[in-house]
Amino acid sequence: HMRRKEFEEAIKFLLDAIHTYDEDAVEIENAGRTTAALQVWRNLGECYTQVQKFRSAEGAFLKALQIQKDGRKLQDMAERLNLAVIGVDKPLLKLITDTSIADTICRIGKTRAAVGDHPTALDFFMQALAILHRGANNDKNLPNQELMEKRDQLTHTLYCIAEACRATNDVDKALAMYEMSIKLRNSNGADRQDKRLSTHIHCLSCHVGIGDLCSNSKAYSKAAKKFKEALSYSAINLVKESHPMVVMTRQKLKDAEEALVTAPPDDTEVAM
Repeated sequence: HMRRKEFEEAIKFLLDAIHTYDEDAVEIENAGRTTAALQVWRNLGECYTQVQKFRSAEGAFLKALQIQKDGRKLQDMAERLNLAVIGVDKPLLKLITDTSIADTICRIGKTRAAVGDHPTALDFFMQALAILHRGANNDKNLPNQELMEKRDQLTHTLYCIAEACRATNDVDKALAMYEMSIKLRNSNGADRQDKRLSTHIHCLSCHVGIGDLCSNSKAYSKAAKKFKEALSYSAINLVKESHPMVVMTRQKLKDAEEALVTAPPDDTEVAM
């Protein structure tokens, strides 16, 4: 149902799965350690988000986060004591990494942002950022795939912080976060090696975010320039012109150019 985007139907089955846990004492005892329970709550949160039931989505993600935190605490203790037999189920290990925990926290932040509570959203995004940073010293030991996943999550978190700062009118911090996100996503030659559409859209979104900062500050010529740079970036990286992000960027460029024509002569361009 989720693959077919039938989210209301998916919610019914996911709730049935949760009720099954409630009726089974053994499952209740094990639910904090099972991959299935965590996946049910995360999927439920995603479905609620898709149908814009953001409060319910937040509750589901908080349940998932608690399972992750409990599992991580148990696993860390087992590793410290060298007692592998009491660790979490092996399939759960990938879901209690810093990257996965930070992802869940970001999702909670997004539900807060969706209802207009940007200060609280920012707090969650900063929590996610701190978690991603806490294991940075061990990143060199990660396999390439996990390293890329963590980099993606880190740069996405920076983007979320930038969006929250823009919403709270913290222009300087928003600009710094957008720029840092682009820089990290393209660092160490990644701009030449990483040809994934997701990376191109991420960088395009950051460029557009900077353009929006300029527009909001009535720096329309700078906004138009940034939107043109964003469209040039998307063309160079072969992002289809029909992609919604490209279509939106063209409209933003048009709006900025029209605003520039109608702006009063003494309009002061804010340095960006």
